[in-house]
Amino acid sequence: MERVRKCRSCAREGKIIGHGLCPACYHRERRKKLALRRSSPDGGLIVRLDFQPMAHLLEEIRKRAGHELRDVNLQILWELSKSLGAGV
Repeated sequence: MERVRKCRSCAREGKIIGHGLCPACYHRERRKKLALRRSSPDGGLIVRLDFQPMAHLLEEIRKRAGHELRDVNLQILWELSKSLGAGV
């Protein structure tokens, strides 16, 4: 049974295939998600962190990354793995 409603994204009326989206919007969102996965350096999970509440912590991590000659993103992962006991 075909569902005909307004698309949640573009507001055009037509066939809805998933998540309240028309085929064009559904596939556009799907491609965005795939592109985000591919943009990961190791092809794995992408974690986005908001350091706004603790900006001083980000500055400290940037300093450590500079001393250890690492990219800031890799330094964040290193610090997380150390604190969780998974690294070294």
